[in-house]
Amino acid sequence: MDDEDDWQYSLADLFDSLGLPSGAEDIEQFVTRHSILKRTIRLSDAHFWTPNQRDLFWVLREDGHYDQALDELDELLRRA
Repeated sequence: MDDEDDWQYSLADLFDSLGLPSGAEDIEQFVTRHSILKRTIRLSDAHFWTPNQRDLFWVLREDGHYDQALDELDELLRRA
């Protein structure tokens, strides 16, 4: 895999793609507000996503360039 295929979007890019405010403080507030996600619930199935955001998760996972950002968000939301 060459470097061109290896790049990843950031957490801020993920928030932009989801139509959410993507500043550092915005992300921190989102995580604080929603950080009680149970381990048994998939990130894409969390109650706070809109139907369009839920659908977008599948597209972003398939893209591959959002994997690190999605994993980071998943980890942040499960901290209790």
